[in-house]
Amino acid sequence: MSVNWKYFFRDSYKSDKPYYLKAGYGNKLSVKLRRELIEKIIRKFYTSGICVDIGCGSGIYCDILPTNYIGIDFVFEALTLLKQPYSSKYVCVACATDLPISDEISYLTISIEAVQYIKNFDLFFYEVSRITKHGGIFIMIAPNPDSIQWILMQKIKGKSLFNFIDILSTINVLKRFNFSVLKIDGIFAPLFPLDYLNLMLDVKLPYNFIKTFSKSFVIVAKKI
Repeated sequence: MSVNWKYFFRDSYKSDKPYYLKAGYGNKLSVKLRRELIEKIIRKFYTSGICVDIGCGSGIYCDILPTNYIGIDFVFEALTLLKQPYSSKYVCVACATDLPISDEISYLTISIEAVQYIKNFDLFFYEVSRITKHGGIFIMIAPNPDSIQWILMQKIKGKSLFNFIDILSTINVLKRFNFSVLKIDGIFAPLFPLDYLNLMLDVKLPYNFIKTFSKSFVIVAKKI
């Protein structure tokens, strides 16, 4: 069984559901944890320049991202919602594997909980590499299929409809497309104490710990 995610999110964004449910999150806290971690990463690794947000949805991260912003999503209804509070932002309806953006324009390319809706990972990472400047930063957050949360959830509810990519595969494909991984991190909800401790501390968590316990993994990479 497969899902046409474009139609799924089109209907979701046209509904009267809360903003976080429209975007595919289970609760507000999930968005809050990601926002705080993204802000922390940007402060550490980003300096200036254009930001391209692939799979931007309705723009729930817009206010913490650089003002020089381009939002890309395959759902028109999501971008219509984004433009309501952010009328000056440039947005475009497009597929993540065929971006209508010039080569090497982005100083900060981000993809937050979007890759699981993409069928062809190679095309996606090729496009990320193509649009990102040498020395530019790529931030990606995606579900971690190796985590105990996803493993248990699928044992209980059945196989997820997401197209998962794991941490190691992500690292390997980024290397093939000329990225150097700077940081690997995780979102640990529903193990919330780990999230708050991780946000407060600036420590390098062990790879196997992130792989086992993070519900979503976070990768920061630099185009070389």
